[in-house]
Amino acid sequence: MRQYIESIYNHDISRIDNTKTDPSRVESFLRAYARHIQTMATQKTLLADIKENDITFTEPTLYSYLDKLKRLFIIEETPA
Repeated sequence: MRQYIESIYNHDISRIDNTKTDPSRVESFLRAYARHIQTMATQKTLLADIKENDITFTEPTLYSYLDKLKRLFIIEETPA
């Protein structure tokens, strides 16, 4: 499973729209997202969590990663 996740943030996410992404930032995003699964956390909460370790992480980057991971079917939001 670890190799699958590493493949996502090292290769797959960059191939979605041919833009370079920083694997460590994607990993940080996935860890923060996992911490907030099944909670009522907003995207601002998620951004604040990520910014605790990476103060340069921006809101557009958050939305970009969310979009790419949804397109890869890694994230699938379901109704409550």
